[in-house]
Amino acid sequence: RYVALFLTVVMVLFLPFRASAAYAVEIPVTASQTSVVMDISTGQVLVEKEMNQKMYPASITKIMTVLLALENADPATVHTMSYEATHSIDSGSTHIALTEGEQITLKDLIYATMVASANDAANGIAECVGGSIEQFVAMMNEKAKEILKEAIK
Repeated sequence: RYVALFLTVVMVLFLPFRASAAYAVEIPVTASQTSVVMDISTGQVLVEKEMNQKMYPASITKIMTVLLALENADPATVHTMSYEATHSIDSGSTHIALTEGEQITLKDLIYATMVASANDAANGIAECVGGSIEQFVAMMNEKAKEILKEAIK
């Protein structure tokens, strides 16, 4: 009787550890400084690497910028670059040296944003499509919410 009780206690205590070990997976190695994998339906974080460190979205933002441009404006539209669009980019960031007052088609701004990763061109798209960079950011946030809702369905 004591042996059966002892074996039962041992199994109850140690079986969960063996079962969980059988399902353990190796955490993937990523080249990026930060990453996070989440279950979109529950929001549960499955794997993370420095997920709370603030990072700039860079290329993802540029993809969203071009998406909104293609959805909301004619690529043949000619845009006149503003001082803000040409001078508000971070020092040392990628650009194509657009100047205030320069006229350029939305199509060329799209190409410069996607091919050269040009921040000044992305700002030009924002102003051309959204009226201002601030209004365009609001458009981007709305589009992101829309995409997230579709992904959850």
